[in-house]
Amino acid sequence: MKLPPVYTETYHFTIELMRRTAHLPKAYRPTLGRRMEEAAMDMTILLRQSLLTPSQRDYAGILSRVDTLKVCLQLAHELEILSAHQSMTLSSLLDKIGKMLGGLQKQQKNT
Repeated sequence: MKLPPVYTETYHFTIELMRRTAHLPKAYRPTLGRRMEEAAMDMTILLRQSLLTPSQRDYAGILSRVDTLKVCLQLAHELEILSAHQSMTLSSLLDKIGKMLGGLQKQQKNT
């Protein structure tokens, strides 16, 4: 089964985030880095499960992970842990994913 583009975007976002968190300062890796990594992996796994098992669709839970990641990225940017470019790149990918998920959630409610 071919998964929709939102899954591909989410998967690529998770890879990009993992590459960035690998280089966080040691003081932030176990806290902010871990929180971002877990939220991104949870988001990806929950999305895959939701897409493959219609009875287990939980777009609200996935969107909750998107919100968590937005807060974490903002913190990382303000703490100057991520460069402005890295922060903007990850934030724009996350915004795109959020919009796609919002569309899926709206579509699910209409069916």
